Formats: sequence, C-alpha cells, structure tokens
Amino acid sequence: MRPTLLLCCFFTAGAIALTGCGRDAPGVIITENGTVVANSAEYQRGRIASAARRQLDDQLGGHWLSAVEIAELPEWDNDQRSMGREWLWPQATVTVTLVGDGTAPLPESADAVRDAVTGYMRGHVDRPGKNLTVTVATVTDAARFAT
Repeated sequence: MRPTLLLCCFFTAGAIALTGCGRDAPGVIITENGTVVANSAEYQRGRIASAARRQLDDQLGGHWLSAVEIAELPEWDNDQRSMGREWLWPQATVTVTLVGDGTAPLPESADAVRDAVTGYMRGHVDRPGKNLTVTVATVTDAARFAT
C-alpha cells in the first residue's frame, strides 16, 4: 500500500472516530443539502430550534415571524437499559419571540404558541413537566420584521 493512501485512510478513520468524543454522539450527519456535520450538541440545539421556528412561521402567516432560542445544550442519552440513544435536554429553557409587521393581529394567542412549543419539545426533554420552561414574547416592529 502506498504511504499516501495509508495516511489518507488513517486520517479519515481518525476524523470519524473523534466525532464520537466529548459531547458528541457517535458519528456524523449528512444534512438535506449534502453537508457533513458532526452529530454535536450545538448542531442538535440549532436543528430543533430551527424546526420549531419553521413550524411556527407556517402557522403564523405572512405578518408574523418567530425566533426560537434554547438556552441549554442537550446531552447524548446512551442508556442501554431504556434503549435511549438520543439527544435529550436534562433542563430546557425555550424563549420564543414573535415579531409582527404591525399590519395584522397575532393569529394565535401567546398561550397557544407556548402550548404548541411545549408539546413539540416534550419528547426532547427529560421529565418535561419539571424541566421544561417556555416563554413567549410578542413584538410589533416593522423594521425588525423586515430583517
């Protein structure tokens, strides 16, 4: 085997193996657009927040947008007894900001939005009744809406 090929194989295997260290779950993820990313806590937090934001934006219509932020990072649950092999938040604080352009009222109440986000996050948080907090704020700001 040529030394160059051997080195390439060694570094590729090392890179794949290292993605399972620390806060990362084993492996990498290939996204919908073909990008390869580490299966990390940061990636999963962004993925879940973006999915919640997209669903809210679809429901809110064209005059309101949402921003969803999750303060904490999830942890990789590798509990073999419960077959848990997934990302879970031991504690999650979710902040939803609804931004309107000022031309239409909010189509859903803030309580309904909070309940929807709570329902979405319920499967991603360990003991969500105790460990999940969702707050919703509304802002009417045409300039901020445009960005």
